[in-house]
Amino acid sequence: MVPKAAAGTVCTGTQSSEPSSGKQDQPAAGGRGWVGFLDKNPEPMLKQLSVLDAYAYYFQFTLNAYAADVEAALPPLAVRIEIFRQLAQKIGAERMIWRYDPILLSARYDLQYHAAVFEELAAQLAGSTKKCIISFLDYYPKIKAGLHQAGLRGLSEDEQRRLAAVLSQTARQYGLQLETVRKL
Repeated sequence: MVPKAAAGTVCTGTQSSEPSSGKQDQPAAGGRGWVGFLDKNPEPMLKQLSVLDAYAYYFQFTLNAYAADVEAALPPLAVRIEIFRQLAQKIGAERMIWRYDPILLSARYDLQYHAAVFEELAAQLAGSTKKCIISFLDYYPKIKAGLHQAGLRGLSEDEQRRLAAVLSQTARQYGLQLETVRKL
């Protein structure tokens, strides 16, 4: 049985290549696949990683710089960056995937904000990951009213393309492979 993260999501797959390679191979011999942990704060798992020694696993660690108006109940950004680095030191950069998502806009969080914050984070995470996945806010009926009320919005296709181009250039500068959840 695969242990679940205390405060995250566990997903399983049959990807037999390294998670950072971007290859979608057939299941490894014996049907063993990868276990993926998607989390914003995997600190509770740091001392329990040995439980996972029998598994091929990786982490997708969501790390962005929204304040409590968007992301409440998380440790300060500096603490989360340190957790990311500690986890990468224990399991290797190739098993750490940085997620910068969801990208949304407001008067406070504009395109320039995202470009600057992404560069700051890329600089601080350099060497601790090889891959970053970005995604743009998807409007779901249940969240649309709340987003509007909070002054938040998704990006237009043009804004997505322009920001993705800037983030892609920054990612290359820091040796990161950049992917999006969907094609632009």
